Amino acid sequence: MATRDVISDVGETIVRILEEGIPDTLVAQGHVLMTTTDEMRTLSLDEPAVTLFLYEISANAELRNSPPAPGFSRPRLPLDLRFLITPWAKDAGTIYQICGYVLQTLYDHSHLARGDLFGQSSWGADDTLQILLDPAPVSERHQIWESGEIPFKLSLAYLVRVIGLDPGIPAETPIVATATTGTASQP
Repeated sequence: MATRDVISDVGETIVRILEEGIPDTLVAQGHVLMTTTDEMRTLSLDEPAVTLFLYEISANAELRNSPPAPGFSRPRLPLDLRFLITPWAKDAGTIYQICGYVLQTLYDHSHLARGDLFGQSSWGADDTLQILLDPAPVSERHQIWESGEIPFKLSLAYLVRVIGLDPGIPAETPIVATATTGTASQP
């Protein structure tokens, strides 16, 4: 039973997982950040960092026609969130090392159950996340950087699937789960 806060909690979950997976000697705690293009444009770091930029939210077409959520007349809205994860450092070797840790950490945490998710108020007991390396073409990533007027940076594209955002309006009438039929006697 994911609520509207689930999008920010997905970001927080990824930040926390990356903070745990990347050694402090490479990227200090507090240097894995959710950002916007405006923030990246003015980013000035003396130490290596990792930014998480949500650049697209869409409905997952494969899961769109699921049955209605319990207590609702509509199905959950299955979400696909697309992120750019960018390592920031002054030298290529450090950037490549950070990329290796990001790839390994998110590969090891590619399926997250409720107990692995951060943000207590937005998740239901059966909520899960799937984190996949997204084969977004390099040209698409170039467009993101160009539209933000930021010089191109090496970045990793990820697709995060949220099983479903619950509708905000409950069903007006209860959904019929069982029915008993009988034969009518004739006079």
